[in-house]
Amino acid sequence: MNKREFTEALEKMNLPRKEFIILSGGSLLMRGLREQTEDLDITVSKELAQRIDLYHCPQDDHGLYMPFENVQMMDDMDKFRFDMVDGYRCESLEDILRQKKEWNREKDQRDIEVIEKALRDREERLHKQMAFSLEIDKEKNIFRQTHLSGHGRNENDAEHAWHMAIMAYLLREYANEPVDITKVMLMCLIHDIVEIDAGDTYAYDEEMLKTQKEREEKAKERIFSLLPEDQKEELTALFDEFEDYQTAEAKFAHSLDNFQPLILNNSNGGSDWEEHDVSAETVYGRQVKTRLGSEVLYETTDRILKDNIRKGSLREQIPDQRSTK
Repeated sequence: MNKREFTEALEKMNLPRKEFIILSGGSLLMRGLREQTEDLDITVSKELAQRIDLYHCPQDDHGLYMPFENVQMMDDMDKFRFDMVDGYRCESLEDILRQKKEWNREKDQRDIEVIEKALRDREERLHKQMAFSLEIDKEKNIFRQTHLSGHGRNENDAEHAWHMAIMAYLLREYANEPVDITKVMLMCLIHDIVEIDAGDTYAYDEEMLKTQKEREEKAKERIFSLLPEDQKEELTALFDEFEDYQTAEAKFAHSLDNFQPLILNNSNGGSDWEEHDVSAETVYGRQVKTRLGSEVLYETTDRILKDNIRKGSLREQIPDQRSTK
């Protein structure tokens, strides 16, 4: 049986997935470490064994029950460790390797080599993932111009990303188009990781904005290269999608990138705008893009900005918005 045939045979038995573990060759097949297997060997819980009347089924020479053709079944599931593979519980590679080394049969030698390589690859993969995970901790040291509510200290990038991601989930009903909210939240979480190397670029700093793209591209390559290649490609593509500003998810994530610091600044009486002497025209130039992802959030943004103009936190007149759609 190949993997497709194997999983079809599993599904035909209609067993609850939480109550059985795929063993040995089947576990290797599910992981892509084998192309074929002859038998379907599984172990089930004793409760399931009783429900399917396993103990009245014929047994082979090794005492394994045979409830179906080409199926060998045991009832000692609690003795086995497992990993989740494609939604199935599969016997751990460590346990399969230990058993095959004990048997030390000629036919097991190839499996032993394949399993040992798979375990080395897994260790290397985990090492890369841990290195990336530790690297992004540095995002907590990148401070933004926005201050925390209550006139607190400067917000850091990690706090900004976390806050955006939570807001994305809460405010998803206001997106202009249906969005994959998991994708949006992940965009929010990774969009400023590049600032570990590139530094924070204040939204209204014209000189820093000129070099932002170049700095962030270099940072993207270095930081995401810490990951295993497939995850590097996945997160790089997601980062680029955010930057390209074309998909519904990217537009909504950008709306939150604008809206989150806006509500913090507003809660502090617009003090960040006053500190940097930012004009209403400049703020509108950035915030008007919020409407590409959410008209509702932009309407709220517009009210907040007009209120701050009245209070004197923002200077100059509101620009003509007729050409912003």
